[in-house]
Amino acid sequence: MNCSRAVITGMSALCALGDTEQMAAGLRASVCGIGPLTICDPVFGTDTAAEIRGWNSSLHDRIGTLVEHLSKGAVNHSGIAQSNSRLAIVVALGRQFPISTNGSPRFTFWEPGQRVADALGSVGEVFTVYDACASGNDVIGIGLRLIRTGEYDAVLCCAADSQIAPQPIAEFRKLSVLSVRDPEGLPHPRPFDRRRNGFVLGEGGAAFVVEDAGHANRRGAVILAEVSGYGAACDAFTLTRGHPDCRGIIESMSRALKDAQITSASIDYINAHGTGTVVNDAAEAEAIRKVFGHTVRHLPVSSTKAATGHLLAGAAALELAICVLALRDQFVPATLNHVDADPDCGIDFVPGEARDARLTYAMSNAFGFGGHNASVILARC
Repeated sequence: MNCSRAVITGMSALCALGDTEQMAAGLRASVCGIGPLTICDPVFGTDTAAEIRGWNSSLHDRIGTLVEHLSKGAVNHSGIAQSNSRLAIVVALGRQFPISTNGSPRFTFWEPGQRVADALGSVGEVFTVYDACASGNDVIGIGLRLIRTGEYDAVLCCAADSQIAPQPIAEFRKLSVLSVRDPEGLPHPRPFDRRRNGFVLGEGGAAFVVEDAGHANRRGAVILAEVSGYGAACDAFTLTRGHPDCRGIIESMSRALKDAQITSASIDYINAHGTGTVVNDAAEAEAIRKVFGHTVRHLPVSSTKAATGHLLAGAAALELAICVLALRDQFVPATLNHVDADPDCGIDFVPGEARDARLTYAMSNAFGFGGHNASVILARC
């Protein structure tokens, strides 16, 4: 292994706040992208979502078209040669809702990755993965490792999802993880707030061109950030609840720090998984306190899901794009609707409004069903 440095040279994001630059502006202004549910009828009282307004795609091909749109955008942004045997593709996506036509399925799980490869004319390897809400960080981790082997000059990493549909809404309501309207009319969701009660579904995702730093420099590419470290771990506990000792979360953050060859004191900002559920927020806060120790007193941590909704398989990718923007523009996004601090969490969650900050390293956390935990560290370039 040659352990080449991996950098991001192209990026495309899309969510309820808009495209990449619209999202950057919205986060700086602490705008919320959550609004009325229009993609489908309300289900069991759920009538809000973080939809991409004006996205003209059918419910049954929404994820596939997102993957293709984001992937093309990232490649165009990077300026890298598309028809390239040294360009690999790693795609993560959520569950699709296929329609059969004349007995033939319209969608298979691997199809979006293949569509991207066909559109780009890429003949490198194509991987499709799904690790629940950790998927977006895992595609970056796979890309980082492929670059470090020296086998590829660049890896297109994309994760997208849209589960704003009757069946997923009903399933999440049954699990009691979707936020419900507060009888006092308080806004929702409320990550890390004492009166948090779940998340609001969102849609979208992000794509990145992760490239060997030497290759990027030789072709004069603009470097957006360096992928410094990646760590992942499994709780090996239950399907929907993390381990009581937070061992998977602690391990993923610790492995990312070790991989980046930095200490916890070097991290200037954490984009938390922060779903807004009672148990998960408390577990993440406890794990952060254990990993970062006394330095946590000066460490801003925010959940942007109160602005973008929870994108599930696309969440980590979008939140990594937010970290790229935070490093570029030197600011920390806010945790919206955080008005009643939970004393059991005890961290600076950047309540209400974004703030300017001097950032060199940012960490993004993602934890999913099945005990999947993944953390990525980016460095400013």
